[in-house]
Amino acid sequence: MDARQAYLTGVDLNNRRHSSTESLPYFRRALRLRPDLWQVHCDYAAALINSVSEARPGIGAPRSVTRSSWERVAMIREGLSELDHAERLAATPPDRAYVIALRAQTFAIWGLSWEGLLEYGRAQRLDPESSVLRRRREQLRQIMLAP
Repeated sequence: MDARQAYLTGVDLNNRRHSSTESLPYFRRALRLRPDLWQVHCDYAAALINSVSEARPGIGAPRSVTRSSWERVAMIREGLSELDHAERLAATPPDRAYVIALRAQTFAIWGLSWEGLLEYGRAQRLDPESSVLRRRREQLRQIMLAP
């Protein structure tokens, strides 16, 4: 499987949300063949982060796809590292802002609201015309200020 085919398969599986874990080998293959593309690093990071909360039906209750909290922490750390790679490789300010916004969203979801707010601000400075970034930053700010 070539890099493009592996990447597109990974994207397709990750977009299904219940298949993020299944997309990881495809993204790893694409990264081995094309480590120079920021999009591959960024989407691999998103798949890693999505996989952390992925669950499968189990007897009595859904079960986590990951085996332990240690594995989940390792996946988050790897995902954040991949976002660092993607940010360094992204050639345009809007592309870097996209990567930074994904990091901000991850921080906010995991309870690191101040870090998320700072990252949204950094992304917005790179892409000041983005209404999406402005809205997300303001939403997080409002959540943080709520009583």
